[in-house]
Amino acid sequence: MKIRKILSAYKIKLFGHHLKLIKTNLLGKELFVYDGTVIEKVDKDDAWFYALSQNHEKIYDIGANIGY
Repeated sequence: MKIRKILSAYKIKLFGHHLKLIKTNLLGKELFVYDGTVIEKVDKDDAWFYALSQNHEKIYDIGANIGY
């Protein structure tokens, strides 16, 4: 697992990180997110992001997990 993370970090440093925005739904709310950030399996954090998305245009998750 560590080797994969190290290789990924070098790849980003060498080639840059090209993030692609996609349109997806989170609990019925249409969102534009970076590809791979919203998973199909419902998570407890989804309710929190849904509540935040009701009153805000942009949300940044800078937590220690995968992040949205």
